[in-house]
Amino acid sequence: MKPVNERVTRRRRAGFTLLEMLITVALLGTTLLSIGMSFERATAAFEENRTDRDLETQAFRALDQIAGEFLDAGVGQIPLPPSAPLGSDSITYRRAAGFDGVNVLWGDFVTVELELEEGELDDGVDNNGNGLVDERVAVWIENKGQPNERRRVITRWVRELLEGEIANGNDDNGNALEDERGLSFEMQGNVLVIRLTLERIGYKGRNAIATVQTSVRLRN
Repeated sequence: MKPVNERVTRRRRAGFTLLEMLITVALLGTTLLSIGMSFERATAAFEENRTDRDLETQAFRALDQIAGEFLDAGVGQIPLPPSAPLGSDSITYRRAAGFDGVNVLWGDFVTVELELEEGELDDGVDNNGNGLVDERVAVWIENKGQPNERRRVITRWVRELLEGEIANGNDDNGNALEDERGLSFEMQGNVLVIRLTLERIGYKGRNAIATVQTSVRLRN
């Protein structure tokens, strides 16, 4: 029969081992939780950056497409030139289609303008359930309202108002325009300034916004 002292020592050793296991499990749990939180933060940052990059790329492509329309447009071929302090979210113009040796030959009238996204109403409510309010679509329309009308979508996700702007009759974002839309045109002499803001709902409901701007010098 083993001495009593030896039996007690073994029990104590067993007890310490169990305590050590509990501490190890607790530390392991804390470590795994920390790793999980770090992974979640890294995932969120990656997804947010990807959404931002994709939206910015889309904004630049749309802006380049719109600006390209005016490389052969004439100052005198814009019936209603948009000017400060309001600018316009719509512009109608004609591009040079040729030259007869004396005069420039102008093509059909084309309009670039905003339309409400499908299912959306201009009422301050997210009617189509995509997380955005009163968002627009930029469209290109040739011979608008005529039997031979042609149209195509330039980009979706156009914000109701340009970034930094509030519908209050003031120039909130400091660009000399008041309450300008997410797609805005402004004539400054023979230079057309084009501004565009896109907005999407990204990772876990985060709003991603991209604003771009360019200018085009029109033909005389």
